[in-house]
Amino acid sequence: MQNGVPMDPWLYEKPPTPFKIDKSIRLHFNPSKQISPFGLLDKEQLVNINEADIGRFVVFEKEDIEKYFPEGTVGDYHKRDDILIHKGKRTGFLLREETIKIMERLNAARENKFAGPDDKYSLIYGLNGSGKSGVLNPIIPFARMQGWIVIVIRSGFELVSGYRIYESERVPGMYDNPGGAVPTIRGLLHCHKEQLSKLPLKGNFEINGFQRGENPTLATLLEFGLKKDRASCDVLFHFKNEISQVTEYPILVVADTVSAFAAPKADFYDPTYEHKFDVRFLHPNSLTLVQIWKDFAKHGIKNGHYVAATGHQNRDQRFFETKYTNFIEREKAAGIKGIFELPVLRKGEFDSWMSYLDHFKYFKREVPGGERDYVYHMCGGIGSDILKYSRVIVPYVEGIVEQ
Repeated sequence: MQNGVPMDPWLYEKPPTPFKIDKSIRLHFNPSKQISPFGLLDKEQLVNINEADIGRFVVFEKEDIEKYFPEGTVGDYHKRDDILIHKGKRTGFLLREETIKIMERLNAARENKFAGPDDKYSLIYGLNGSGKSGVLNPIIPFARMQGWIVIVIRSGFELVSGYRIYESERVPGMYDNPGGAVPTIRGLLHCHKEQLSKLPLKGNFEINGFQRGENPTLATLLEFGLKKDRASCDVLFHFKNEISQVTEYPILVVADTVSAFAAPKADFYDPTYEHKFDVRFLHPNSLTLVQIWKDFAKHGIKNGHYVAATGHQNRDQRFFETKYTNFIEREKAAGIKGIFELPVLRKGEFDSWMSYLDHFKYFKREVPGGERDYVYHMCGGIGSDILKYSRVIVPYVEGIVEQ
């Protein structure tokens, strides 16, 4: 025991951390940030939060998650560590400085009628595990509660690596992955059917099997995408064109890991490549959904804003830097203020997380300051590793197992 912290024998050697705590991570440690004392807010308070609420948690019960996140939370946040704490009963989102700033940007852009060059998008980037998904998630109910139509792309990596692909009926040489389109369509109808039913379908286009009927609306189009999922990517393509011209409601697109759209290859084999001993992968640009959502800066939505988050591969900035560094420098030089480099959890934010775990009796005893400092050092401020390293030294409630 040293300063109240248990000292494991391996601690005198190289700690078995999952990554090297190097200079690039230490630079993000900023204990001087003003973080509010730990506190819990209910969902109704979300629309009125301000800087005084940084470091607090907004809590959603299970039925609220189903109501505001029918697509699932960004990054499947509610299926990871939080479900271990609450056994699926509720989910809490830490309110970070960057979350508040983006919410303020949304309010300002709406008030400005999306007329300015800085009203179009916000971008979050940072190390894997720094909490980008956690920043995005509270923004979704925040906007939905205030009348925005919110389009959610839970994961760019899912769109280029998951599901099954089919040749596009609309564009030869392109490929559709309906499994990536259906959750977005289902979420739009679940949360915004009333609004979408008031928006007439204006475009003169055809989709195989789609019958407009009398007075077709955007809801009519999306409902067809659920009935015939093989057409769901074409439905979203035309929906994006339609929603881009809407002025009756503000439109918000929220997308995680958009860096996957700029990857050199997708995780799908090219079915046209015939070679006895070799395979070739498709490029992300050959996927319909990537073409629809990839351009967060020039999305073309007249009355809308796009909030995007990028991810580094293997906690390595090189992939990101080769794709986005020049873009970020150019945009900042042009006066765009909506680009945020998200640090790993600041010490005050980490303390809020530990207080959150204490509050919901995750541990069998209270975790004192010395042990908290130990866990913070070991997890390197990576939020997804907090439970892993806190369990090394603090007994937790029996019956909650790693999934």
